[in-house]
Amino acid sequence: MTEAQQPPIEDLARAWAQTANEAFTDLAEHLHSIPDEDWNGSTACTKWTIRDLAGHAVGEAVWFANLARGVTVGEPALPNDLYDSMKTWPRDRIVHALDEAADTIQATIHGDDTGHLGQTVDLGFTRMPLGKATYVSMFEAVFHNWDARAGRQPEAIIPTEWALQLTMQAVEFAPFLSNRKGSAEAPGTYLLQVGDGVGPVTVTAKDGKVVMERGTAGKADVTIHLTADQYVRLLAGRLDLSKESSDLAIEGERARSTGLNRIFQGV
Repeated sequence: MTEAQQPPIEDLARAWAQTANEAFTDLAEHLHSIPDEDWNGSTACTKWTIRDLAGHAVGEAVWFANLARGVTVGEPALPNDLYDSMKTWPRDRIVHALDEAADTIQATIHGDDTGHLGQTVDLGFTRMPLGKATYVSMFEAVFHNWDARAGRQPEAIIPTEWALQLTMQAVEFAPFLSNRKGSAEAPGTYLLQVGDGVGPVTVTAKDGKVVMERGTAGKADVTIHLTADQYVRLLAGRLDLSKESSDLAIEGERARSTGLNRIFQGV
């Protein structure tokens, strides 16, 4: 299924909730498997240890589960200081809360049949309908799952089925993912030929602004062939083209492809 062939938002939200559940649950299992002596080890988020990432991820999962239940069943918002305290929780408590929140996200989104998915919610950085906001929860789940693994497993990838779910709104979320200064430093037209059934995506950087479009738009300065995993990691600042471009099929000036890392510096 490509970005251009999308079902209704209700169906998408349920698919995203299921993927969020899978990714958060898998992360919980991974955290549970890490020996105590490695709990302060590195992750793909260079400033975060495993403990830091775990405290952040459980907070994101619990927060979205509470947000969704606030809309659907009127559950009161949890106190803000709870999220700070999560950063100090012992591993078993984090793993249990992450598992529980993952199940709650899926059950809440799948169980809504009264139109609550269209209700606007506040995500802090923007407002959008709950159904579309479920994509953000999935984004957090999948990427932090990868972050936790990549610090210990350099060859870690995002499973294709999860990556394909992320491609569904990648173009729409481009304004939140791109960096204005980086876009000014790396102007040009970048054609991303994305495999796994996704198709071409054009990134145009001009005057400090980025426009992403499905399909081929204009003459590309450089064309890069990517898997769905590589595509979504690139947009989230998790594919270093200066290190990995030698393994990619690139048409045009190879060195120019790294401009995409200035445009998409990471979230």
